[in-house]
Amino acid sequence: MAELYLVSDLQQPSTGFGSTCSWYAIYTRHQREKTVARRLTRKEFETFLPLYTAVRRWKNGVTELSLPLFPCYVFLQRPIDGWLSVLTTAGIGGQPV
Repeated sequence: MAELYLVSDLQQPSTGFGSTCSWYAIYTRHQREKTVARRLTRKEFETFLPLYTAVRRWKNGVTELSLPLFPCYVFLQRPIDGWLSVLTTAGIGGQPV
């Protein structure tokens, strides 16, 4: 079952007819944050995925990686109605830690 968390109680006006939008934290499967954010963006949702750069050293050399600041979470701004298209996105769900 997908977990949704309201990030803030601050209501912001949306472009809809008098509806309001809030930011939600969507729990994703492990290491699927970038994929979920990309899929939700293709569905024309406003997403936020903060990343940081980490340097990792392996046998074959050093690599820079872009990793999520909050693992397993993508932030989504969405009106209260119409959650079915969000919750049916592949990669959303799992058990929060």
